[in-house]
Amino acid sequence: MDYSEIDPSYDQKPPYLTRDQEHVIMVSALRQVISNVGSDTTSSSNFEALQPLDAGPCSLCGITGCYGCAFPQHREISKEKKHKGVRKRPSGK
Repeated sequence: MDYSEIDPSYDQKPPYLTRDQEHVIMVSALRQVISNVGSDTTSSSNFEALQPLDAGPCSLCGITGCYGCAFPQHREISKEKKHKGVRKRPSGK
Protein backbone atom coordinates (compact mmCIF):
# COMPACT_ATOMS: atom_id res chain seq x y z
CA MET A 1 0.00 0.00 0.00
CA ASP A 2 1.33 3.41 -0.95
CA TYR A 3 0.65 5.78 1.96
CA SER A 4 1.47 8.82 -0.15
CA GLU A 5 -1.90 8.39 -1.90
CA ILE A 6 -3.74 8.55 1.43
CA ASP A 7 -1.66 11.26 3.04
CA PRO A 8 0.12 13.64 0.64
CA SER A 9 2.48 14.81 3.39
CA TYR A 10 3.73 11.23 3.92
CA ASP A 11 6.51 11.66 1.35
CA GLN A 12 7.84 14.75 3.09
CA LYS A 13 10.57 14.37 5.68
CA PRO A 14 9.52 15.26 9.21
CA PRO A 15 10.73 18.66 10.42
CA TYR A 16 13.80 18.42 12.63
CA LEU A 17 13.71 19.86 16.13
CA THR A 18 16.62 21.60 17.74
CA ARG A 19 18.07 20.18 20.93
CA ASP A 20 16.48 23.03 22.90
CA GLN A 21 13.05 22.36 21.38
CA GLU A 22 13.37 18.67 22.30
CA HIS A 23 14.30 19.65 25.87
CA VAL A 24 11.25 21.91 26.13
CA ILE A 25 8.98 19.10 24.93
CA MET A 26 10.51 16.55 27.30
CA VAL A 27 10.40 18.89 30.30
CA SER A 28 6.78 19.80 29.55
CA ALA A 29 5.83 16.13 29.36
CA LEU A 30 7.70 15.38 32.59
CA ARG A 31 6.06 18.30 34.39
CA GLN A 32 2.69 17.07 33.20
CA VAL A 33 3.34 13.55 34.50
CA ILE A 34 4.71 14.75 37.84
CA SER A 35 1.91 17.24 38.46
CA ASN A 36 -0.69 14.64 37.35
CA VAL A 37 -2.46 17.23 35.22
CA GLY A 38 -5.70 15.76 33.90
CA SER A 39 -6.11 12.37 35.56
CA ASP A 40 -8.03 11.08 32.50
CA THR A 41 -5.25 9.61 30.36
CA THR A 42 -7.47 9.15 27.31
CA SER A 43 -8.41 12.81 27.09
CA SER A 44 -6.62 15.11 24.68
CA SER A 45 -7.24 18.02 27.06
CA ASN A 46 -4.15 16.97 29.05
CA PHE A 47 -1.93 18.83 26.63
CA GLU A 48 -4.01 21.99 26.84
CA ALA A 49 -3.76 22.15 30.65
CA LEU A 50 0.00 22.71 30.70
CA GLN A 51 0.89 26.27 29.76
CA PRO A 52 4.40 27.41 28.82
CA LEU A 53 6.38 29.50 31.26
CA ASP A 54 5.49 33.18 31.47
CA ALA A 55 9.15 34.19 31.32
CA GLY A 56 8.88 35.08 27.64
CA PRO A 57 11.12 33.90 24.84
CA CYS A 58 14.70 32.94 25.59
CA SER A 59 17.22 35.60 24.62
CA LEU A 60 19.52 32.97 23.09
CA CYS A 61 17.21 30.65 21.16
CA GLY A 62 13.92 32.59 21.07
CA ILE A 63 11.84 29.69 22.44
CA THR A 64 9.22 30.57 25.04
CA GLY A 65 9.71 28.53 28.20
CA CYS A 66 13.18 27.32 27.21
CA TYR A 67 15.12 25.42 29.85
CA GLY A 68 18.11 24.34 27.78
CA CYS A 69 19.96 27.63 27.40
CA ALA A 70 20.21 28.13 31.17
CA PHE A 71 22.37 25.03 31.48
CA PRO A 72 26.01 24.76 30.41
CA GLN A 73 26.53 23.78 26.80
CA HIS A 74 27.48 20.21 26.04
CA ARG A 75 30.96 20.19 24.60
CA GLU A 76 32.36 17.49 22.44
CA ILE A 77 34.94 15.57 24.40
CA SER A 78 37.89 14.79 22.21
CA LYS A 79 39.44 11.51 23.16
CA GLU A 80 43.17 11.64 22.78
CA LYS A 81 45.17 8.50 22.43
CA LYS A 82 47.09 7.94 25.60
CA HIS A 83 49.81 5.98 23.92
CA LYS A 84 52.86 6.03 26.14
CA GLY A 85 55.22 4.21 23.86
CA VAL A 86 56.78 0.82 24.43
CA ARG A 87 55.50 -0.95 27.51
CA LYS A 88 58.18 -1.62 30.06
CA ARG A 89 58.43 -4.98 31.70
CA PRO A 90 57.47 -5.19 35.38
CA SER A 91 61.08 -5.93 36.34
CA GLY A 92 62.09 -2.54 34.95
CA LYS A 93 64.33 -3.90 32.23
